[in-house]
Amino acid sequence: MKKTIFGFDNKTNINHARLYWALKTEYIMSDANFVEQRGVTFSQAIKKAFNNYVNFSGRACRSEFWWWVLFVILVCIVCEIIDFALAGGSDQPAMVLTIIWSLAILLPSLGLYWRRLHDIGKGGGWFFIGLVPFVGGIILLIFMLQPSEQGDNRFGPIPQ
Repeated sequence: MKKTIFGFDNKTNINHARLYWALKTEYIMSDANFVEQRGVTFSQAIKKAFNNYVNFSGRACRSEFWWWVLFVILVCIVCEIIDFALAGGSDQPAMVLTIIWSLAILLPSLGLYWRRLHDIGKGGGWFFIGLVPFVGGIILLIFMLQPSEQGDNRFGPIPQ
């Protein structure tokens, strides 16, 4: 009996199935098994980040991390626009809202970075490579773009 994945039974069609499911969900696939890892929605990612704001254990999937990054950037833009409007067009706006927002998201962001590094099988201490001038940020970005490690790893099960 031939092993099929969603009706695909040869290498080419399996690769097409992988591409299709990669676009629809985050996934982990090997020739031996197929484990689907559902990504989280925008609102789920925000709730998870704030609910786990000081949680540095466990794992966070790629979509959870990148939805959080988008949320942070959008709120930062809104805060800067409001700060500029409150400053009355002066050359140096107070940036009060932006500073408050930055402090409010410091721990949730750090915890999410830590859990995302756990998801790819790296210890949270790798976060500090981002402090290395020039290349550190690039290395950290590459880490954040990597897919989840297959199956359970030393940091826990695949995030749901």
